[in-house]
Amino acid sequence: MTYAVGMVLDKGLAFISDTRTNAGIDNISTFKKMHIFESEGSYCITLLLAGNLATTQEVAERVRELLSEEKFLEQHLSMFQVAKSVGKITREVIREALGESSDPPPGAFGMTAIVGGELQATGPRLFLVYPEGNFIEAQEEAPFFQIGETKYGKPLLVARYQSGMNESEAYDLLVKSLEITSYANLSVGLPADFHLYRSKSLKKGHTQRLTEFDQKNSVIAELSRVIKPDLPNPALQEGDEDVMKMLVELRDLIQRLSGYIRSINDPVLASADVKAARAYIDSFQEFIDLDGANKPETIPGDLTSATQNSLKKVDWAKLSDHAQKWAKAISDLIKAFGG
Repeated sequence: MTYAVGMVLDKGLAFISDTRTNAGIDNISTFKKMHIFESEGSYCITLLLAGNLATTQEVAERVRELLSEEKFLEQHLSMFQVAKSVGKITREVIREALGESSDPPPGAFGMTAIVGGELQATGPRLFLVYPEGNFIEAQEEAPFFQIGETKYGKPLLVARYQSGMNESEAYDLLVKSLEITSYANLSVGLPADFHLYRSKSLKKGHTQRLTEFDQKNSVIAELSRVIKPDLPNPALQEGDEDVMKMLVELRDLIQRLSGYIRSINDPVLASADVKAARAYIDSFQEFIDLDGANKPETIPGDLTSATQNSLKKVDWAKLSDHAQKWAKAISDLIKAFGG
């Protein structure tokens, strides 16, 4: 799997791609998926590839050969014509790999590509090339393209993209979109390559290989930060059957939540606030076993039948403290899951 993004900015183009490839959980490797071609003063072209590894490597090599031809600039006067040639190469490589196969498996030898750059100071342009060889160009309404595992990183790009971003802001956004994708899909991972091309420069811009995510500026920590609610004090009163009813409902809800969060594996559960909430859930037995008075079987389901004796055994001060912690734990969990 791959995660790669090409993005149009007011001042140029920004690109990022991971390097992880896999053919099963026991066959994971690292291969470069970003290829930068330049002839200073004439062109700078960045190619991002995703799909069948053999296909992408052959396409990259054929594009390299195309750019080395003497008549390349005579035959390609715009990035549109470059995208058209990349599409043609892609289609030819896939057809050759399929051979005479009349019933190839879905996606066999398939790949997609992002190609962007500038030719002879005609302005930077960005294209998405499909395995069939056709392509589309980035527009104001669709200023970035993703290939590979696209779904996890897209919401962040949509929410934070601005065409006027500077280099640092573009880098931060692309890295965070890659980070959240890598957490959600293990077939996407570091190292990653970044390239920022500046308009009219006609040469390679700032490039960087990212080998680890900045834990101090982590998108996972940012997204898992829980807003603490301002909850009122239940102000428990001895003998208040409405309060007892609330506690029973809380108990049932906590039991359901406890089973739910243990059945999933989500990065958001790693936050300190949610860990604290889980700690309160883990102390459920302590809550319902206040000197033996509040075991489940002694908290009546039909509260109207509660006896004065059972109510007198309740440590109301301790019960009030636990009830507030429970209410906070529930609220933190609901907010953590986007509720």
